[in-house]
Order: sequence, then structure tokens, then C-alpha cells
Amino acid sequence: MFRKTVIPVSYLPSARQILDWGARLTRQLHSDLTVLYVSETKQRGPLNLSVTNEKMSEWGVEPPSFKVLREAEALIKAAGALQLDAQGRGVERHAFKALSRELGEVHLKGPQGEDVRLRLREGPVVAEILKEVADPGYDLVFIGTRGRRGLRRHLLGGIAHEVALNAPCSVLVAKTLDRAQAVLVGVTGRASSTEAVRQGAALARSMGLPLRLLAIGARPEQRQAAQAHLDAARVLVEAQGQTAEALLEAG
Repeated sequence: MFRKTVIPVSYLPSARQILDWGARLTRQLHSDLTVLYVSETKQRGPLNLSVTNEKMSEWGVEPPSFKVLREAEALIKAAGALQLDAQGRGVERHAFKALSRELGEVHLKGPQGEDVRLRLREGPVVAEILKEVADPGYDLVFIGTRGRRGLRRHLLGGIAHEVALNAPCSVLVAKTLDRAQAVLVGVTGRASSTEAVRQGAALARSMGLPLRLLAIGARPEQRQAAQAHLDAARVLVEAQGQTAEALLEAG
């Protein structure tokens, strides 16, 4: 279902949970994973991405963005989403290298040979995330939010909101993640709703979470149509060997 997922991270302590869930999800689906950190501060001189990793080690310097990527690697390793060598280190396809002036990456192997990339971009956060997911290979962005509202949300730019509106692929926005919660999928008669049911079912199965289907009909004739859509969605889920709780609300 999902072949290639990107997880944008910013302040790592707040991203630990989404990295853990995202790594476990991609491990279950055997999909490729990119962890993306965007630095809004352009690195100058010896910290510029055009400088090789060997030279940086020689100078004994490490920009904060590199520290974030190293900690992200440790988190996805703990989630079992990396192939390890005899010393218990992640198996590299290549060490950190600059792919362009604003983009660098470490390329690792997943447990089944999947591509696991730890990427660093420089520039405006939303623009760089959207630049990354413009790659047609991506089919899921897994992004967290702290759920800010009102003026604080406006001033902080609503990164998850902007990505969800403008990304060309599916976006999963996670505010809180709890094993006691379920994946809720809204059901309508649209073709996009059918795809949402398929993807929601795949996510629920991979994460080991219950699945709930929700349809809304305010008036009697709308409730009849909503029930029909709900029944069709449940048949689709059951055809994949899953079960789902079906909810019909009056709105």
C-alpha cells in the first residue's frame, strides 16, 4: 500500500513518538523511509553541506542538524527499522554526503533491504518539505503536530496544516498517538473516500490499532445514503481480512 514514507522532524524530543510509530509502520509494510530535518539557518563556512563529512570530523565540529539526524537514527534503530552489522551498527549504503548545496543524506539499509535515508535540507521549512515530497516516489507523509490554535498557530505557520493542504501525496497528521486509540476514517460516496478507507485500513492493520468508519447524514434521506456508503466501506475492509466498527451520526 505505502511504498515510500517521509517523516519530517523538527524539535526531536517532541518527535520521538512519531519517529517510533513511523519506523514501526514502515517496518511492518516493508516500505522505504526518509527522515527529513529542515534547517532554516543556512550553514556557512565549515558547516556548509558542500564540506565533506570527513573534513568535518577532522575539524571536530558538528552542526546541531547533524546531532538531530544521529539521534533520529538511534530512535529508528531502537524500533527495529534498520539492518545492523556484526557490531550492532546500522548498515550504510553510504555515509553522509552532500547531494546538492541544500541537501545531504545518510543512506542506510532497512531490515529487508529497504532504503532508509536520513536527510538534511536547508531553507524555509514548509517549502523544503514540499520540495522533498515532490518526488513522485513518496506516497505518505507522516507528520506530527502539537495542535496549536489561534494566533500561536498563525504565527508559527501551521507547518502540518500547510503540508497537508499542498503535498501531492497522502498526509497522516498525528497529534497524539496512543495504543488505546483507533484509526477513524470518514466515509462518503466519493472515489477519494474509497481510497481513504483502503489506506486507513492498511495503517490500522500495520499499527495494530482498531479501525472505525464514520458516515454522517443529517436528514433521513441523507442517513439512508450514508448507511449505504458505510456498508460498502465495511465490505471493502472485510475483503482485506479486517473488521471495523461502523458509526452513523446524524450530524
